[in-house]
Amino acid sequence: MAEEELHYASIVFKNKNSSRSEVKKEEETVYDQVKVRNDGQTELVPDKKADGRSFQYQHLACLGTFCVILLLGIIAFVIYIATLNHDVTQLEELKHNQTVLTTQNENLKRDNKNLTAGNQNLQVKNLQLEALNDNLTDINTNLTTENENLKRDNRNLTQAYIVLGNKVTNLTAGNQNLQLKNQQLEALNDNLTDINTNLTTENENLKRDNRNLTQAYIVLDNKVTNLTAGNQNLQIQNQQLETDKKNLTAQLQNMEKAEMALNISRAQWTYDQYCRINTGGMCQGCQNGWLPSGSNCYAVNNPPPVNQTSWEAAREDCRGKISDLVVVVNGNEKDYVREKSWHIDGVNPGYWLGLRVKDGKWKWVDGSNLTDLSWIQQLPATEGQCAISVPSNGWKSVSCNEKKGWMCKKKGLTL
Repeated sequence: MAEEELHYASIVFKNKNSSRSEVKKEEETVYDQVKVRNDGQTELVPDKKADGRSFQYQHLACLGTFCVILLLGIIAFVIYIATLNHDVTQLEELKHNQTVLTTQNENLKRDNKNLTAGNQNLQVKNLQLEALNDNLTDINTNLTTENENLKRDNRNLTQAYIVLGNKVTNLTAGNQNLQLKNQQLEALNDNLTDINTNLTTENENLKRDNRNLTQAYIVLDNKVTNLTAGNQNLQIQNQQLETDKKNLTAQLQNMEKAEMALNISRAQWTYDQYCRINTGGMCQGCQNGWLPSGSNCYAVNNPPPVNQTSWEAAREDCRGKISDLVVVVNGNEKDYVREKSWHIDGVNPGYWLGLRVKDGKWKWVDGSNLTDLSWIQQLPATEGQCAISVPSNGWKSVSCNEKKGWMCKKKGLTL
């Protein structure tokens, strides 16, 4: 019976938490008495060094992939920051516009509150006048009643006087028959005379009082008429105030709508002018047709002589473009303006600057004085003279009514 062959293998256990260096230092455990088959077959033994290199290559590949992803993330982050800065600028402009609208809204609310308070005061005065009118009406009614009573008493006294007169007549006719009663009748006559005198005096007093009451009634009636007219005027004014309030409210709403539409139109105009399609949607500091220099934008208007214009007309054109004639602040800008003073085909070369004679001095359109008088020729300053930039010949003083080209200047858009 043939001896059975025993085959042994080398087994190495690796600790997962150990470092790569420790793996290299591990000793291999080799068992003796290993017998190899003689059947001619060669067994494949794993190459540990090749496995280690493959593992390192995998790590390097992962690290390279991570670096590429990190670089792409940084590029995306930079693009996001640039876009965010632009959005922040637009947000600040919108916040500023919102603040202006809020201030206008508060002013309109305050005006509305003042109008409401004035209306309430007029209503209180109207109520007071109505109460005074009621009191005067009551007084007038009482005086009228008292006047009627006095008239009735006067009629009664008059009737009594007539009766007494009749009695006196009868007594006089019967005087001859009543001789014995003469003294009594005389005494009675004296009494009646006194009564008549008193009644006459009282009647005169009543007449005088009646006249006074009549005059007082006329005065009160005039006052009532005036108060009624004043009340009607106050009611008309109140209605007019209500109408004005409604009109102001409607105007406010229309102004808010117009302001909103204007803001949208301005935003669209700014985007169309500064963010052109041919630049891939990227916004620039100066709009199309303007030349950038530093933080400013310049527009060189060099039309043919037939379309050239005076200094005032040139400035109006610049203002229509939300700018003004160029104001030169230093020597560098002066050189830049000279370089951009291109030749114009015609007999009147030169470009209007924002410099003219005012109050005997050379002044810029922003109100400042020309500090370096050596920049301009043909001194002294004369009223009606303005400055032009002549190609290759510096600045000159000419009449503001001459026809020239012109240069506009404004601040560039902050991106």
